[in-house]
Amino acid sequence: MNLFSDDMFDGQISISDYRLTDEKMSEVYFAEDGWPLEYSYAAGYDNDDRRNRYTYFLGRLYSKSWFRNMEIIVYSDNPVNKDGGGKAEGDWGGWNENDGYCIVPLAAEREDAIEILSDKGIIDRVE
Repeated sequence: MNLFSDDMFDGQISISDYRLTDEKMSEVYFAEDGWPLEYSYAAGYDNDDRRNRYTYFLGRLYSKSWFRNMEIIVYSDNPVNKDGGGKAEGDWGGWNENDGYCIVPLAAEREDAIEILSDKGIIDRVE
């Protein structure tokens, strides 16, 4: 708990099927409108033989402080997420109700998770 600044998490969230989540994760601030789950990784070298640094976004974390009412949506269209992919160019992907991954601790099944995300305004439910 921070008395003089915003609440944040400085640590690591790793997911076994997403190899880049083992890389350095940026600080995550608890915000009602979510915060990106951002990872930095090195790949290849530039013309001066320095390591190239890239940024990878897994998705967004929505949470109150102390991870209360936490939800994570994973960007399913991100090319880095697919088949071990490579460096993502342009769009980081998005999320959709049909095949998007999410982590919603209070949900017993997918339909419950979609309902919670919709009720909180995190997603727009397609009827």
